[in-house]
Amino acid sequence: MGNALELKRLGQVEAYSRWAREFGPVFKVWLGSRPVVVVADAAAGKKINLRNPTRHPLLQPMTYSKFGRVAGKGLFVVGATDQEAHRELKSIWLKVFNSASLSGFVDEMALGADVLCAKIQRAATDAVAIDVWRALGAMTMDVVAKCAFGLDLNTQRNEGTEADERAEAKAKAAGLSPGSSPKASTAAAATVAAARAAALSCSSSSSSSSDDDDEVDPASSSSEERDLLARSMLSSARTIFATGSTSSIYGLLAMALPEISRPVLKLFGTLFPGKVLRDLEAARATMFETSLALTRAARARVEGGSGGGVSSKGSGPRGVAKGAFPELFITASRSNGSGTGESASPSPYDDVTIASQCQTFLLAGYETTATTLAFCVHWLAAHPAAAAKLAKELDDAASRGAEEEEEATTTSAAENLDEAAEAATASTSVAGIGASRVARLPYLDAVLKEVLRLTPAAPITLRVAAQDQAVSVASSSSSPTSSKKDGGEKTSTKTLVIPKGTWIHVDSFHISRDPLVWGPDALQFRPERWLEQKSSSSALQTWAFGDGSLACVGRRLAEWESKLTLAALFRRFEFSLEGAGKEKQGEQLELECRLTLGPKAGVRVMATARKEGEERKAEDKPSLAKKLSSGLFGSSKALPAAA
Repeated sequence: MGNALELKRLGQVEAYSRWAREFGPVFKVWLGSRPVVVVADAAAGKKINLRNPTRHPLLQPMTYSKFGRVAGKGLFVVGATDQEAHRELKSIWLKVFNSASLSGFVDEMALGADVLCAKIQRAATDAVAIDVWRALGAMTMDVVAKCAFGLDLNTQRNEGTEADERAEAKAKAAGLSPGSSPKASTAAAATVAAARAAALSCSSSSSSSSDDDDEVDPASSSSEERDLLARSMLSSARTIFATGSTSSIYGLLAMALPEISRPVLKLFGTLFPGKVLRDLEAARATMFETSLALTRAARARVEGGSGGGVSSKGSGPRGVAKGAFPELFITASRSNGSGTGESASPSPYDDVTIASQCQTFLLAGYETTATTLAFCVHWLAAHPAAAAKLAKELDDAASRGAEEEEEATTTSAAENLDEAAEAATASTSVAGIGASRVARLPYLDAVLKEVLRLTPAAPITLRVAAQDQAVSVASSSSSPTSSKKDGGEKTSTKTLVIPKGTWIHVDSFHISRDPLVWGPDALQFRPERWLEQKSSSSALQTWAFGDGSLACVGRRLAEWESKLTLAALFRRFEFSLEGAGKEKQGEQLELECRLTLGPKAGVRVMATARKEGEERKAEDKPSLAKKLSSGLFGSSKALPAAA
């Protein structure tokens, strides 16, 4: 088994950090019969990420069952097998994250944050604790579904209601949700397409695929069916991210046995899956078939002349229309990957490949942003002084924004209703602060970077050595609490050669907490370090998004959504940890690394509305209707009266 059992017992993050302290910044572990080189040195880790353009495949239990195909051909998976295909797919993905596209998504992010605040306000009023990790997951699922696919899930509004409980029961009965009976889950794995069609059916649909009369557009489903879809998607996503490589016996066996035994493992995994694999199959099937339905509905729109994928006008970068993510791949050409539909060349991507991209977007957009935001709430709740400093920055920004807006609107006028609406969208606000201003707030940016440093949702980057490569690492004889700044350490450099084809893990978690890089306060939550930082050293960076050609493609979306949500939360509420009172409770957050790093028991906090909240509401930006009726955009004579 190699080190597999130790990794299962300690957890990968804790094990790697412990071994890095014991054996040095570069060491080898054994995943059964396979050696893996772990690099926990900042300079060497950055070079590894930049020099090696492919990652090794995940040893997920899902691989060893008949439904392993639903891991599919998504961007992350392709990055492990085909560098050229990854490059072509990434060029299309990037269009979703340019400035023009993101500006069209801001209103959905702001709406998601507002609904979340309403839920937290109810908890604050009732003086009960709330698991913000769970609540944030519902928010991010809503946002990614709407921005990428135009799908109104209303997950936040429904979660915990009677309608949600009914949807959960139906999802389990249909085999569309983890926790179903063994018979239902087996049926879901075998005939999930039919079950999915039943879940999404509606009385009338004009978006059916030409070659599948049973397939419907999820965006057109009735309210009850939408609740079922939302519940099954959310519970399925949670199950997928709660299942790691060692969660099932098949993951452990895959490490221990040679690759030649994989077909036998797959056979046994199909015949005797066990609860973990059975639940994972149901979860993956639900997400994949939902993605396939979205893809087929999008293809029907394109073939009917109502799709295309781009929305912005002018000579600048063109943004992706809200809900048009699948169309980008349907209309892409292999020659230029334009995604505009202007090329005569047919798209090289079939429905399964496109559905894999949709599934990847849903899962990645849901999990990592929700987890990062939950970590932010935890760290700030554990450090009230930092939270107060952030709240003051937000209040000051809102005050400055109100003054600047009043001055600007007295000197310019919108000529018609369309221009006024467009201007209002461009200046979407969160808790009274313009979205573009939120993105530039320095202390908010520092808070997010510090949280990503201490608790990155993706703590390890995976690579395969593209060629024999030498890495030089510095070793020190100093104590773990000393730093180079202290001048009391003795350093030496050694060079190691990593053979071509070797699996490599860059331990971003350890690097981001290394006292040799960050100083003796490396384990402390101190956002100010990012404002004081003067060095341009590559080590002093946010490692959470990776580096090189395999860096997180959705980084900008994640940062925007995180900042807008934090602005909404910390301008309206003060948070404290449930059962707070222990010193350094923030540093003792129990973590668990499965598919990603997350809080083992959630993040439960008590929320209190800020005392001056009511006074601040009057300063918030007025609604579009109020702006139009009051002539705030200019002369009221130029605009029709608001209804």
